[in-house]
Amino acid sequence: MQGLGRRYLLRRTVKDAFDNLPSGICFFDSNGIAVLCNRQMDRLIYELKGFDVQCLSELQDIFSEHNSGSVVLVKGKAWRFRLDVISLNGIGYYTQVTATDVDELYRRQLQLEESSRKLERAGRRMRKLTENIRTVIREEEILSMKIRVHDDIGRSVIATRNLLSNNRPTSELDLTAWKNAVRLLMRDNEKSYGANSYDISGQLKETSSVLGIKINVEGDIPDPFYYKIFITAVRECATNAVRHAGATKLNVKCSKSGGRQWIALSNDGKAPVSTVTEGGGLSSLHDRVEKSGGTMSINSYPYFELVISFPLNKEVTL
Repeated sequence: MQGLGRRYLLRRTVKDAFDNLPSGICFFDSNGIAVLCNRQMDRLIYELKGFDVQCLSELQDIFSEHNSGSVVLVKGKAWRFRLDVISLNGIGYYTQVTATDVDELYRRQLQLEESSRKLERAGRRMRKLTENIRTVIREEEILSMKIRVHDDIGRSVIATRNLLSNNRPTSELDLTAWKNAVRLLMRDNEKSYGANSYDISGQLKETSSVLGIKINVEGDIPDPFYYKIFITAVRECATNAVRHAGATKLNVKCSKSGGRQWIALSNDGKAPVSTVTEGGGLSSLHDRVEKSGGTMSINSYPYFELVISFPLNKEVTL
């Protein structure tokens, strides 16, 4: 009797240790009948099937759905089920089914997969952005050419009209602007229009002389970053003032307030008879101003005024 007690105690100790394993484990005989199953496996099978495990065929349904060795979610937690056959040296075999907690590894795998998808999406956006940048650069080049052609032709038309209306000899006509416009249209103009090439005083004098209008600038002109837009705005307003308002003077007021650079352009010509709308030249100028981070507005009453503003402390690109 004492020997039987010791064997019972040993079996009980082994069973308790088996039940306290963190992994689920179950053994089936060669007939597929469960002969040993710990509490963890009982709990997992009950959560998945709704009943206690009795035979291997019940678990094989799980493997047919999820494949042996794959991850199965039990109440939101990841477990990896595995099926192995244990041979007893030719006298029989047992089937062992184990369930291992792989929740942390599974979550990290999901995070890696999500990170990979994010990187892939970021890569697609980067490729799209690169394509858009190339498109914007091409559009900027085309817009710049259009503005320069418009300026050159507009000044040339006004200069030609002034020359003919004053009965001056055609030999005095400066064809440089016409030639520049033609070269630009043929995309053969090699002249640099960088900020370093802008002599503001010279540009203003040239515009005043060609269009026959006095240009009066008050205040400090904008930073070099905005030289191109400043001269373009002066030329466009001067051309329109002479052509549409019969003006003889263009007033350009430059000021700084509210953290911004302000440029207000008006003339001494006739006031508009209706609201001024943006034509090709003003529309192109407006687009260029906004792409440089500025704003542009037009006041039609009581007199024409074009107002442009830019943020101060803009990084200067020379």
